[in-house]
Amino acid sequence: MKINLNKVSSTPVLGLVLAAFCAVSAIAMAYTAVKTEQPIREKKIRAVQDAFKLVLPKFDNLPSENVIKLTSSDNTDVTIYGATKNEKLVGLAITTSTNKGYSGKIEAIVSLHPDGRVRTINITKHGETPGLGSNICERSEAKTIFNVFKKPENTNKLPPNRYLDWYGDKMPTEIPWSVAKDGGEAEYMTGATVTCRAVADIVNRATRTFQANKEKVISTLTPKIEVNK
Repeated sequence: MKINLNKVSSTPVLGLVLAAFCAVSAIAMAYTAVKTEQPIREKKIRAVQDAFKLVLPKFDNLPSENVIKLTSSDNTDVTIYGATKNEKLVGLAITTSTNKGYSGKIEAIVSLHPDGRVRTINITKHGETPGLGSNICERSEAKTIFNVFKKPENTNKLPPNRYLDWYGDKMPTEIPWSVAKDGGEAEYMTGATVTCRAVADIVNRATRTFQANKEKVISTLTPKIEVNK
């Protein structure tokens, strides 16, 4: 039996065509998602690992998967990652933030030695004023006539920053760190005092949260070694 297409309503036909098109598109998108999910995940893991390599000693684990999440005394999120080597905890990377920056929120990674001493600080996100607050937050090699044409080396070492590096190798005390302008000892730059205070706030939050939860953190992030009986 022949069907007269001229007598068939175009609406149902159009609906069928659209349904078929949507089904094919959905299948294609699902296939693409499955094929790209693992590469995307691996790329993110490599990016996180590279970030940790800048602030931690050499490790042989995945710090991103050796983690404990805490809350500071002022209800700010503090996440601590443990770096291990040969089944020993060798360093800690603490991610946290402050809203006390001149332009708002500043995010950072503060790395510590297992005993709580500050290892280094790396600001990961900020919106501070270029040439002022940005000088406190950013790390870059100073250009001189000797290295202006030199290609940057691919190293895992952070460029220096006197304001961030001031905290290096210091152990927190009962009195929180503050900038010299406020009666403390931390380095600060005239015109960017607010940003310097924000950095002190970040380091204080990271170190003091660790100290308040030290036993729990060390126990959680240290590898558990099975002993054969």
